[in-house]
Amino acid sequence: MTVLIFTLICLAAFRITWFLIDDDFLDPIRDRIVLRWQRHDSPRYAAALTCHWCLGFYVSAALVAGIAAIVSIPLPGIYALAVSTVVGILGEVVSWLRSGDADD
Repeated sequence: MTVLIFTLICLAAFRITWFLIDDDFLDPIRDRIVLRWQRHDSPRYAAALTCHWCLGFYVSAALVAGIAAIVSIPLPGIYALAVSTVVGILGEVVSWLRSGDADD
């Protein structure tokens, strides 16, 4: 797997994760799900739906598994962990930039 392909997989996983966590398009659905999980004593699931590190892992694993089903990827588990790490870091950086703390 080349660096370019790895970078594209990381960016795709980040975009899917960002879509599920932060895009306004899914706000009504996400808010209802999080509220329901918080009410029914499942705060772990609610936190996972709002955490780039948590949800990014599952998105990365699914994306790498899907790609590995089509083309041969050596050690897909390692790639999934690496992609999820990049997704988590990108999520932290973008959230920090959006919060206005970057001006300090």
